[in-house]
Amino acid sequence: MANKFEIKVWSPTAPTVKSVVGGTIVITDNGDGTFQLTSADTITTFQMDANKSDITKIEIITEELTSLNNTFDRCINMTTFIAPSSAFSKVTNFTSAWGNCSGLTSFPLIDTSKGTDFTSAWNGCVNLTSFPKLDTSQGTSFNYTWNSCGRLASFPKLDISKGTIFSFTWYSCRRLASFPLLDTSKGTNFKYTWGNCTKLKCMQRVDTSSATLTIGMFNDCTSLCRPNAAEQAQIAQTPGINWISDVPAGEDCCPPPPKFNIKVWSPTAPTVKDVAGGTITITNNGDGTFQLTSGDTITTFQMDANKAHITKIEIIAEELTSLNNTFNGCWGMVDFVAPSTAFSGVTNFDHAWGDCSKLTSFPLIDTSKGTNFSYAWHHGSKLTSFPLIDTSEGTDFVSAWNGCYVLTSFPLLDTSKGTNFKYAWSDCRELTSFPALDTSKGTNFSNAWRSCIKLTSFPLLDTSKGTDFNSAWRACSELTSFPALDTSKGTDFGDTWSYCAKLRCIQRIDTTSATSIKNMFNYCPALCRPNAAEQTQIAKTPGINWVSDVPAGQDCCTWSPAAPPVFLGDKQVKKMYLGSKEVKTGLTH
Repeated sequence: MANKFEIKVWSPTAPTVKSVVGGTIVITDNGDGTFQLTSADTITTFQMDANKSDITKIEIITEELTSLNNTFDRCINMTTFIAPSSAFSKVTNFTSAWGNCSGLTSFPLIDTSKGTDFTSAWNGCVNLTSFPKLDTSQGTSFNYTWNSCGRLASFPKLDISKGTIFSFTWYSCRRLASFPLLDTSKGTNFKYTWGNCTKLKCMQRVDTSSATLTIGMFNDCTSLCRPNAAEQAQIAQTPGINWISDVPAGEDCCPPPPKFNIKVWSPTAPTVKDVAGGTITITNNGDGTFQLTSGDTITTFQMDANKAHITKIEIIAEELTSLNNTFNGCWGMVDFVAPSTAFSGVTNFDHAWGDCSKLTSFPLIDTSKGTNFSYAWHHGSKLTSFPLIDTSEGTDFVSAWNGCYVLTSFPLLDTSKGTNFKYAWSDCRELTSFPALDTSKGTNFSNAWRSCIKLTSFPLLDTSKGTDFNSAWRACSELTSFPALDTSKGTDFGDTWSYCAKLRCIQRIDTTSATSIKNMFNYCPALCRPNAAEQTQIAKTPGINWVSDVPAGQDCCTWSPAAPPVFLGDKQVKKMYLGSKEVKTGLTH
């Protein structure tokens, strides 16, 4: 008698079946890693049972099934399912038929034309990358049908016109970017239908005109452009609407992202001024944040009214070329967020974050084109650290970090093109050391390290082009020694080391080009070298090139040169006696 039921199973272990209806299924070991499941009876339903997780492949040969309720559910290692296009032509119930068959990457075109219940049919088939255009025209329940099919990149235009239940149907189909024009006009339950479809951008049609439940329908659809937010709100009413997109199928329904996009946290609406390159639109997000956007190429702008109320700023997109005074005076801002690529086109950072006195940290941004950093972080009084940004093109560092009171260290930035360091690190009161920056092109060092009151040492920088040293190290009250810097081109030495109360030893001072020396050593009570006489000579206009005879590292206040040797004729005295006491060693050739 011919078999009415025959299925071939590939598995390293013998499969079993349960819940068989319509007769008996015989399982035969073919001896080659396959098993034949056969029956001469009209089997209407069954379920794979023990060892089903070992199954790697199933081939449908013949069947007269009417239900596939949980038949192949959790055959988790099955990578291949083969069936003729006529298979399952009598099946009405596909509930969990292939649920959690997580090894399947594709699925055959089978006959589902009589199917009414597709609940969880392919739920958890997480590796399916495509799906065939099955006949689902009689389907009423699509509850969880393709839930968590996270690798599906597209979906066919199925006939689901009789469907009523669509809860969690495509939930977490996270690679779907578009969705076809399906007929959901009879749908009543749309609970989380497309929830967590995070890449879904464009839908062609959603009909909720019969809806009674729509909770979470588009939850976490963070990329969805059409329907847009307003359209989604209308669709999600109960009943909703028959929404049809006006964007042709295949076209990107999402408008191009704004070229300029900044998010601002503030209790009051911010405003902007001095905008160049276009118009900035300010939108109230309704949650204490505001979106500053533009489709134009904004090259510069400044925060204006209420900027002191801003607590946080996030840079999302920009094509700026200048940050001149852009965020200056946002003194209530405690957080500034930006990607590492932000500001890659900016050359001018003048006063960019000046007086942002509540920032405690700063992000690593792209400053590689920056030439002007004057006052960029001026009075960043709560900055405790600073990133290793690219300042290789920087020339102007006037007051760049002036008033960064609590910086405890400073990175080895590339300042090789810097010429103006006036007040650059003035009042960095917690710095105890300073890196050996390249200052070889620097001409103006006026007040550069003034009031760095915890500096205990200073590096041998190249200051050979420096002309202005006015108050350069004034009130560096913990410095005890100073290296042999080249100040030969210096003209202004007013207050250069004044109020360096603990300074004892300087290695070199060249004032041969000096024109101003007022109060050069004012209140340096501990200074031993240069001594008072040497200081007088140095402090002339022009002065002298004074070089200490005390070796570096020696305490110039206690050091004295070794006594010269004593000779008698051509013999050095090796021993000398005063009375009976030896005071020197005697003669030697």
